[in-house]
Amino acid sequence: MEPEKLFEKIFKEKLILNSDKLQFISSVMSCFRDIPYENISKINLSKPTLRTPDIIMHDFEKFGLGGTCFSLTWFLKIVLNYFGEEFALHTAYRTQGDDTHCAGIWTDSNGDQYLLDVGFLIFTPVLIPQNDQELKFSFGNFDFKMLNSNSRLNVYSKPQKDENYKFRYAIKMNKLSDSEFRDIWIKSFEFAMMDNIIIGKYLNSSDLVYIKVNSDYVYINRGGNGKKVSTEEGINSISELGISSTETKKAFDKIQNGKS
Repeated sequence: MEPEKLFEKIFKEKLILNSDKLQFISSVMSCFRDIPYENISKINLSKPTLRTPDIIMHDFEKFGLGGTCFSLTWFLKIVLNYFGEEFALHTAYRTQGDDTHCAGIWTDSNGDQYLLDVGFLIFTPVLIPQNDQELKFSFGNFDFKMLNSNSRLNVYSKPQKDENYKFRYAIKMNKLSDSEFRDIWIKSFEFAMMDNIIIGKYLNSSDLVYIKVNSDYVYINRGGNGKKVSTEEGINSISELGISSTETKKAFDKIQNGKS
């Protein structure tokens, strides 16, 4: 079965069909809550391979895996295309480097633009402010701030219990062709962040679980409360998110012991 049709079958209870376009897109994005942001699947590859929608759906059903921002954004594009909607592909600058994040921008019939960023675990369309204007919004237990400065859309966020925002990324407003996007996607395998396991998934409307694993420690943040834990507890916590412990252990082995 084609991945977009399988997506429709699995999430049919969540999709709001025959509604206005914005509400429908919001319902599609909310389905991505169940698909984890994770790079275990990327780390475990024997060679760089793009995680296309068919691979994501296969691994989601078999191992509970998902993808990173590039594969999830591309999957969102394919699903929306299937339902007759288009959006533009954009990459972003982060402190980790240029083109290290990506998202979509959808334009409605009135010309208003919306940020679609499932790769940053924002599962709703967000209206992009006009030039030199600022917009604040909340999602889950995080507050966000966007500033549109002509060529860049700067995004900041913070846990709701904190006072100060932190810069997260800057979307470059020049849209990319599919081939340009895929070229940058391929280069993403070279990012330094591949030296760490990164996982993010909402357990409910506000309880985000964020897990980071490197060669020195395992860190878990659940609902804004973070701590370092043992490898065993880390693997168990990842399993609680529905991700295969076999796939997790393979990635832990590569990250912590440097084995290929």
